[in-house]
Amino acid sequence: MRRERESRARPAAPEDRDHMTMTTATDVIGAEAAHILQVYRRAPVVFERGHGCRLFDQAGRSYLDLISGVGVASLGHANPKLAAAIGAQASEVLHTSNLFFHPLQAEVASRLASLSGLPRAFFCNSGTEAVEATLKFARRYWHAQGAPREGIVAFEHSFHGRTLGSLSVTWDDHYRAPFAPLVPGVTFVPPDDPAALRAAVTSSTSAIIVEPIQGEGGVRPIPARMAAAINEACAKTGTLLIA
Repeated sequence: MRRERESRARPAAPEDRDHMTMTTATDVIGAEAAHILQVYRRAPVVFERGHGCRLFDQAGRSYLDLISGVGVASLGHANPKLAAAIGAQASEVLHTSNLFFHPLQAEVASRLASLSGLPRAFFCNSGTEAVEATLKFARRYWHAQGAPREGIVAFEHSFHGRTLGSLSVTWDDHYRAPFAPLVPGVTFVPPDDPAALRAAVTSSTSAIIVEPIQGEGGVRPIPARMAAAINEACAKTGTLLIA
């Protein structure tokens, strides 16, 4: 996140401020401190609105959003097409749960299959949930084969989330230590050591989990020779791949 040197924000019109009740950043931060669990350290900035790749605080100062809401706002803030689509859907059916069918879910899954080359999709709310689900899928797969496997091979410097399962395959002890003991059976190997990977993957390994490009690990792609070693280890032992 980088603050623009000069504000390009227009002054908020009176009608824009109706919802603000003129609260200050101090008021907002104080209310959150009193009523929201303080699990993240945040910058003391209160954003009121956004447009494209920019965010605007209560004083109208402009900031360049370089993280896109951690990916959620990849289409830009206040994207008119996205806002129209969300509004149109909310005026028809808001949510049906996973107990029923919905044509748009089928359409999106079909398009994802066409784009990815993979036959099926699993919809969830976050990357952490996706990791939790795939860890369970791996366990369930081997249970269905009648030969349960529990081992997971992950990589040093990896980050997969903060829920119990995803934290268990996250490397940094800064995240892990306060919640030990975590899910057992996880082995970490260096992301650039094919020999260590081959030694770690055995007939009792249920899955290898890898970030093709490590994020918190330094935005580092997995080396080609390691990708080849992962493929070989999976083929040799039948181990599943989560990527």
